[in-house]
Amino acid sequence: MGLKRLNNVVIPRPSLGTFYVVLSLIAGTILVFFDAHPSRNDFEAQWARARQVASFHFLSDPDPSGSGDYGGYAADGTFQSFNNTAVNSPLAYLPSIFSGGNFYVASLLTLAFSVAFVYLGFAIAKDYGLIILAMALHPLVFLSFVYPTADAMTNSFTLLVLGQIFRIFQDGFTKRSTILITVSALVLGQLRATCIMLLLLLLVPVARDVKRDETGHRRFDWQVLAPAIAVCLSWGLWRFLTKDINPSIVGTKAQVDHALHGILANPIGVLQSMVVTILSPLDCVGDRYNTGRNIGFFTGAEFTQLSAPVMAPLLLAEVLLVLMNNKILPRLSKADVTITVLTILGYSAATFAALYTMWSFGELGYYVDGMQSRYFIPVVPLLALLIPKLGVSFANREKTKSFVMGLVLWTYVAMTLVHVLPIP
Repeated sequence: MGLKRLNNVVIPRPSLGTFYVVLSLIAGTILVFFDAHPSRNDFEAQWARARQVASFHFLSDPDPSGSGDYGGYAADGTFQSFNNTAVNSPLAYLPSIFSGGNFYVASLLTLAFSVAFVYLGFAIAKDYGLIILAMALHPLVFLSFVYPTADAMTNSFTLLVLGQIFRIFQDGFTKRSTILITVSALVLGQLRATCIMLLLLLLVPVARDVKRDETGHRRFDWQVLAPAIAVCLSWGLWRFLTKDINPSIVGTKAQVDHALHGILANPIGVLQSMVVTILSPLDCVGDRYNTGRNIGFFTGAEFTQLSAPVMAPLLLAEVLLVLMNNKILPRLSKADVTITVLTILGYSAATFAALYTMWSFGELGYYVDGMQSRYFIPVVPLLALLIPKLGVSFANREKTKSFVMGLVLWTYVAMTLVHVLPIP
């Protein structure tokens, strides 16, 4: 083939969804086998619980010494305590069930399942899909996919659920979407309890459909009750099965129960603690790990933090992805915005309350220990919904896509090198 003919060859650009899948699987597989500087939160406890689930032992065991701790037995027969993950449902470690207890197989399955859930969420969300993709590409999310952890299922499956909800925003409730979101709600109830709050978003299409019919009566879409009932039943069942497990690794079950009662008796104190925690300087709370836990959205992780030259291109790419469909997305009504804001606030309050019951135990109104940016991954995409229609359009969407891919590729290549090179 001559040079002229070569110049006329058109190389098709991959879709953003395909690009995400291929990039994540390649980079993720490399990190599974060659990661010299892993970013694994609560690794020992997460892997211990995942290994327990892989042996089809779905409920954790009480410490035979009577300490009140829960966990499981290591290969040598000694008891290993892991209260903070012992309370997790086996569905939170779904990929590991098929691993046979092999760490590398469990990691690869976790990666494959997580990427598949994200892609489904992206595809289902239709015009809102780029919001899903922007969150999934963040290292804080991606790095949770490369080892057996409950965060992988929580992050990926909540993005799938958001994709379903965003589709209902566009098409309304249908028989098919109601069945799918109800089944998803059953799984959501087995993951981090705070994620249940995301289903409040289903009030958006309900509010839109509450209008007077020809008889003058208001119509209410009762289909929204199906996922609400499903998530409550699912969560309630697992809560009943694990009611004796202490979820804290720093306090007793009695302290946890006392803290929970304190929250119920003083909800204003919870709000005060939220304000104090949000406004307190990260390096002034007496915890040397606090800053690392709370700047993950800018460094990509708590451990093996990425530099600004590595992270900045990706952050720009995420902004561009969110804005690419800004012009075609429907304008949210005041009711839509109100429900979205209440969902974010409800999720945040539940997260603060959960951390208080597991870490702080002191008087409400003060800083809540244990706060981490990764806990807010499920509601970050909702912030994109609150961006008004700015009239932003891109004259050449294909060039914009290529530019975004280039930015993301730079960060992922650099991130992979950071993790595999023998850096001191």
